[in-house]
Amino acid sequence: MNSVVAEERLSPRQSGEFIAKHSKHVTVLHDNIPDAAQIIYERMKKGNYSKSTWKSWPLHPKELTRETVDWIFVIDSLNFSFWLPGDKQFQLEYEGKVYEDYEALCAAINRALKEGIQITTPSYYKDVSLDTLKHIFRSSNHTTLPLLEERTKILNENGTILNNKYNNSFSNLISLCDNEIVKAIQLIEGNFPTFCDFGSYSNQAVSFSKRVQILLADIWACFEGDTFGSFKDVNTLTMFPDYRVPQTLLAINVMEYSTTLMNKLKTGIELDHNSDQEMEIRGCSIHVVELLQQKIKSLAEIDNKLVDINSVIVDFYLWDYATQSAELMTQYPEHRTRSIFY
Repeated sequence: MNSVVAEERLSPRQSGEFIAKHSKHVTVLHDNIPDAAQIIYERMKKGNYSKSTWKSWPLHPKELTRETVDWIFVIDSLNFSFWLPGDKQFQLEYEGKVYEDYEALCAAINRALKEGIQITTPSYYKDVSLDTLKHIFRSSNHTTLPLLEERTKILNENGTILNNKYNNSFSNLISLCDNEIVKAIQLIEGNFPTFCDFGSYSNQAVSFSKRVQILLADIWACFEGDTFGSFKDVNTLTMFPDYRVPQTLLAINVMEYSTTLMNKLKTGIELDHNSDQEMEIRGCSIHVVELLQQKIKSLAEIDNKLVDINSVIVDFYLWDYATQSAELMTQYPEHRTRSIFY
């Protein structure tokens, strides 16, 4: 890991461009961007992909209320590190169906609410115990959700902050941001340390901001750009650098790894958080999606279709592609880093 320098931190978009320029183990395949963008655009157009797609997920809330904003905040406070060593997945059963990973998180929160546990109310979860979280995240296949102690601490800390400073609801913080993503990010990162997803690469302070960005994107998409989601500068958001979208970018041949990095991932070696190789995967993913969305947006403008095209929508599509193409994804390793940031 490079030493941190006293230099202005780059935004996620700037960080992606900077890292891609200096990357040694991850390469952006610029020549393949136009063809990939054309294919993605045609598929998104066929599926009428837009911000309203978010609410179509069965586990996502449908009511547009303050309570929904608080549901999203809890989900994205805990939206990280679902993978287990080996091939086994964390699974839980809810209403007769088995869910994994992020969907299992949503199912667990919904199940807890049905059981009368007020897990999305800050005044409740500021004091929630590890034992209660173990109950909430009880699995159907004898697995345990990783980092449960850290998740408990995050809920306790975030709940205390919301209870003391924002009248027991994250919606009150959103109401203070003047419908601006940039201001919302400043408020969130200034108040909630566990959303501060920063690093240093090639002697430059960089940011990835995966969870804070997906939090605001989820609110924007859920409320379809209205009320709590009526952000004037939503295009400020980049993709959300995790471990599934890079897999998709490998599969569609717009990004490639060095032999050294590929061999490391194929043999199951974990990458340290904020190591050069890990930051190169995340940073190059941001930059590739920026290039893709620019091309896709140009195609949409020519067609006068898919008016919502931005990096958020492209990320949603690429993440869905990874989860719906399980057999294809086995050919491309996902990197594994144990972290609270993704």
